[in-house]
Amino acid sequence: MRRLVFNAAALLAVAGTVVPAAAQEPPLSSEARLRMLFSSLGPSDEVQIVTPLHFVERAQYEGIDGSSITVRQDGAVVPLDFVDIRAVSVRSNHQWQGALWGLGTGLLVGSVTGMMVASFDCT
Repeated sequence: MRRLVFNAAALLAVAGTVVPAAAQEPPLSSEARLRMLFSSLGPSDEVQIVTPLHFVERAQYEGIDGSSITVRQDGAVVPLDFVDIRAVSVRSNHQWQGALWGLGTGLLVGSVTGMMVASFDCT
């Protein structure tokens, strides 16, 4: 009887660790990935795009139009098809985020330093 209880406990422990196989999502197509990337951009974000025919550098993202995107480079509008895009580099401006991080870090370091200096005068 003791052996049967042990075997049942071992069987339950093993059965509890079995995870049912979840269906994996199929990988996104390159067009879907580019759509996701470009849909998160704003009009002032700077992009660099490489295609077999174009090397677009320091261009401002304009928008998505069907199966292509539109960027503005040196005042000219350049439409690019998703199937032609080989590489994308995005450069966003995060001045305010950097300023807030610097302010928060300065307040934290300053307050800890002030508490340490003030604790030296305690009697």
